[in-house]
Amino acid sequence: MRFVLPILIAVTALVSVPTFFGQSRQITEAELTKLNTEATERRKGLPIRQKTSTTGYDAGVSSETLYEFGPNSTYHYLSIKRANGVETKTEGIRIGDIRYTRQQDGSWIKEPPQQKVGGSGSGNGNGNGSGSGIGSSTPPESTTEYLYIGSEKIHGQVTSHFRKTHTVKFTSRTPVLTRRVVDDYWFGADVMLVKESHEDEFINTSRRYKSVTEYEYNKDIKITAPIPDRPQ
Repeated sequence: MRFVLPILIAVTALVSVPTFFGQSRQITEAELTKLNTEATERRKGLPIRQKTSTTGYDAGVSSETLYEFGPNSTYHYLSIKRANGVETKTEGIRIGDIRYTRQQDGSWIKEPPQQKVGGSGSGNGNGNGSGSGIGSSTPPESTTEYLYIGSEKIHGQVTSHFRKTHTVKFTSRTPVLTRRVVDDYWFGADVMLVKESHEDEFINTSRRYKSVTEYEYNKDIKITAPIPDRPQ
């Protein structure tokens, strides 16, 4: 198994420079929902390498995470988080029901099996939330726009770029506070999700969160168990 830290660093740089073709146009919510549903179904069970970078609402808060989903219920993650000048690295592997965790000294330990409760399921995703802390009898003004932006090249691959923009205006405040959430999706010709981004900001303030995720579908992804230093 190879753990390539430069891959994580490259996520924040986002070295791919999009090349745009065509013009944007409005689409319906149903069109974008259908694309996302089909992309989710297509990637089920496939070996996936997923790289995510984030910048937090607070200054100096960021992260880079590599997720790898291999065949036969194997999984590997490597995460580097930064906050208040402190960097925290975590890494783990799952082979079937067996889990391994890397310690701060670089050694691995084998974790005791987790007890299964209720049903089962698997998946991956990213999310965040931020309350506005605003209470008022005047409801906010809310609008949502769906766009097809056009064709773009990412790492030499032609993709179709779509965007959802949700805007909320809290008109009861003076001055008016506006929150904007933008979700972008880039689909390949095979309707596989190549890249997505999520941006949540309060206009004219420093409050802003952003995450960018890139996907690689590679049948050669293989995840093997490390040699634990302290078996449990």
